Amino acid sequence: MKLLLISNSTMKGEPYLDYPKHEIQKFLDKKSVTALFIPYAAVTFSYDVY
Repeated sequence: MKLLLISNSTMKGEPYLDYPKHEIQKFLDKKSVTALFIPYAAVTFSYDVY
């Protein structure tokens, strides 16, 4: 099992997941995968907004 942890999804003024996109691409290694997303620290978003 591989695990990728990202401490936040956005940096101020940047699009959603823009700053970690290269790390995500390296992690996935151009493979199709099944992934589980667990929102755990959103303060300003509702669960449905994810």
